[in-house]
Amino acid sequence: MRPAHEVRPAHEVDSWWASASCADFVAYAGPRLRRAFAARFGTEVADDLAAEAIGHAWENWASVATMANPMGFLFAVGCSKYRRYARWRKRVVFPVEPVRPIESRKDLFDGLKSLSDDQRVAVLAVHGYGWSYGEVAEILDVTEAAVTNYVHRGLKKLRTFLADKS
Repeated sequence: MRPAHEVRPAHEVDSWWASASCADFVAYAGPRLRRAFAARFGTEVADDLAAEAIGHAWENWASVATMANPMGFLFAVGCSKYRRYARWRKRVVFPVEPVRPIESRKDLFDGLKSLSDDQRVAVLAVHGYGWSYGEVAEILDVTEAAVTNYVHRGLKKLRTFLADKS
C-alpha cells in the first residue's frame, strides 16, 4: 500500500479528484472529514480540524490532487493539528443526536467512549453515517479488512458494555 502522502505522476493518478477542481473535492471531502473527526475526537473540534485539513488541501491543491489517497492524507493533517486542541481540551464530547433514530441512552455514548479511536470511527461511520467499508478504509488509510476488524470488535465490545449496564 502506498503512503497517503505519496505524490504520484499525473499519468498514474486514476481517481476522479485528479481531474476535479479543488472546490468539487472540498465539497466531497469536507463533510466526510468532519464526520470522521467528530467520531475520532468529538464534536468540539471536528469543524476546526476539518477546516484546517480543507485549508491545507486548498493551499496545496496541485500536490494533493496527485496523491494516492488525499482523503487519508487530509485526515492525517487534521490528526496532527489536533495536538494543539488536545492541550486545551477538558473532555471529549461525542454527538448528542444520533444519525439514525435510536433510543437515546447515556450508556450508548459511554460505550462509544470505551472503544478505541479506530473502532469508534469505524462503528460510527459504518453504522451511524452509512459509509461503506471502503470509504472508512480510505479515510483511516487502512485496508478494508482492518475496517472489518474495527467494526466487528467495536460492536462486540459495545454489546458487552451495554449488556453489563442493563
